[in-house]
Amino acid sequence: MTMRGLSLHVVAILLVWIGSAPAEDKALPNAARFARTPDISPDGKWVALSYLGDIWVVAADGGVARQVTTHEAHDISPVFSPDGRWIAFSSNRYGSYDVFVVAFEGGPPKRLTFDSANEMVNDWTPDGQFILFSTRRSPQFPPLPEMYLVPAMGGWERRLALDEGRDGVFRPDGLELAYIRGPGLWYRKGYRGSSNDDIWICRVDGTHHRRLTSFNGQDGCPMWSADGQWIYYVSEENGVSNIFRRRASGEGPAIQLTRHTQDGVRRARISRNGEWIVYECGFDLYRIHVAEPDPQPQPIRIIAQADWARNPELQHNFTQGISEYALSPNEQYIAFVVHGEIFVIPSGGGKARNVSNSPAHEHSLVWSPDNKALAFISDRDGEENVYLAESADPPDAELGQARKFRIRRVTNYPGPESDPKFSPDGQKLAVLRGGTLWVMNRDGSAAKALVSQGRVIEYSWSPDGRWLVYSRMDAHFASDLFLIPAEGGQPVNITRYATRNFGISWSTDGTRLCFVSQRRNDLDVFLLHLQKPVSEGKPTSPPTTSGP
Repeated sequence: MTMRGLSLHVVAILLVWIGSAPAEDKALPNAARFARTPDISPDGKWVALSYLGDIWVVAADGGVARQVTTHEAHDISPVFSPDGRWIAFSSNRYGSYDVFVVAFEGGPPKRLTFDSANEMVNDWTPDGQFILFSTRRSPQFPPLPEMYLVPAMGGWERRLALDEGRDGVFRPDGLELAYIRGPGLWYRKGYRGSSNDDIWICRVDGTHHRRLTSFNGQDGCPMWSADGQWIYYVSEENGVSNIFRRRASGEGPAIQLTRHTQDGVRRARISRNGEWIVYECGFDLYRIHVAEPDPQPQPIRIIAQADWARNPELQHNFTQGISEYALSPNEQYIAFVVHGEIFVIPSGGGKARNVSNSPAHEHSLVWSPDNKALAFISDRDGEENVYLAESADPPDAELGQARKFRIRRVTNYPGPESDPKFSPDGQKLAVLRGGTLWVMNRDGSAAKALVSQGRVIEYSWSPDGRWLVYSRMDAHFASDLFLIPAEGGQPVNITRYATRNFGISWSTDGTRLCFVSQRRNDLDVFLLHLQKPVSEGKPTSPPTTSGP
């Protein structure tokens, strides 16, 4: 389809408005869902967490949270000081993640590290003088994880004498360090192999290393008991990640404390008095009282009264990155995709509206003939299926006039789909499924395989909607054009030239086909008449299922 005189440059320099307001929890207004990286105070009474990119503090049994930091950057991994008066955390306020420290009551944080590598807070020394953090500053490739100490009030950093280690925590007496060794990733669920993480213990001077866990999967989040005799940790040893404990000496079996079966435990931290563990699971935070013989997880219900750190509607000027576009049939609007998002803009330029507003990848745009809908392919539900965007406000309006949009799923095929196209009357949709050609009603009902043989690479509806021409590749990578009735029937090979035939375009009266073909080693444009020549004065007739 041509732009008919409209320069693509006009589309590329448009101004786009994007809304970013999160959905509100219907069961609990202003409830904090997906709070991350919690830590619990030394006495077990408070929980620090990262939510909406800031550090918050809430009572350990839940309630209204108090915002400690307020910055448009991402603040994460808060850790209480041994006396509970300070909170160390990591933030990317200056590009990469650095270590900061802030008072429990809040106030301006103090920046402690200045390296270009990311630095993630792990722990405090028991005397509260230093903060332990993990980083990959090593110049070697790939850089190995290392741990450093930085004075809590600022100063020179000191590297711990470990060849490889991260996520370390000090024993309460400060004589030993438990840490993770291995290149594993906590989010790689079910991994079993040589790249798994294990928990190790060493003296603080970097000597006497010993391996505590040897499970073939992921072990992480080491935590010391108050007396230093036990190590609590997170492991997939019984399938889903749960909290276990075992003696720091390595003697005896591991004891499982939590028994989550769906989402696993993430980011577990223990209070310094050894009584409580707080952790992530699913969208929420939980705590358990480890002093009990059979501790039961207690969800922490958090109310977060948060203002926007920035305006929820942002204006962006995109000068590049448009991957595709489609002109509406009435030529009044242009739909296009930039960074996987669908936008609609008047063809004369102006304000673009975000149609899809989804983190999924949207592509393969096609307008309905009545200008009221836009079909596209999206993987928002796991598979690449067909979706339909229509006006929600005002209802039944042309899509370009809509202020709000309604997205509904049309197909539910367990494999990838591609190249959706409306029939000329807009009542049917065709789509490719794994190289086969399917036709269905506009709402996805009555779907049937029009061409059940695979390797269909493209197709096109006839102007009256009664026929489809498709290009199908054979086992030798050649392709021919075939004509088939839209209601089904026997396809007819209309090119019979086994090289490459593609780029199908119908004439407006449906009597001729224009296509690209490889003949005599060149790619050229060819015109094919679908009706047999007739004598002068005799009427012509449309093609039949018996062929042209």
